[in-house]
Amino acid sequence: MHMYSLATEGNRQLELSALRQYQTRHHWHVDLHEILESPYEALVLTDAGICIEWVSSGFSKMTGYAKKEALGKSPAMLLQGTNTTRISKERVRRKLSSHDAFSEDLVNYRKCGEEYICRVEIHPLFNQKNELSHYLALEQEIK
Repeated sequence: MHMYSLATEGNRQLELSALRQYQTRHHWHVDLHEILESPYEALVLTDAGICIEWVSSGFSKMTGYAKKEALGKSPAMLLQGTNTTRISKERVRRKLSSHDAFSEDLVNYRKCGEEYICRVEIHPLFNQKNELSHYLALEQEIK
């Protein structure tokens, strides 16, 4: 168990380092360390148009999609399917347009087609002009 926790801490430091590079490039005014204190298994960074720019290694473990397969795609198009309700999709769209951080539980699908319930915590990220630049999603499988 101790080795697992060391590996996890190492991964989190790598993820924080990768996100700090984006933060420097896009001038986000946010405390990434504070955001990443929430529980998560996977991280997904999208641009303001909700196109994936970066995913953590945990994303591949959770979904079965390699990083290269995810880049450039919409998380909704990649992960949602038949049992992802229209109501939850509309709720996410509405919350995204409010530009406030939020959490939502969604039915998602792994690459192999297996369904799972995912808790998504989404944080809008703004640049120095206070313009929406990106979204950071912390994802955790709950069922």
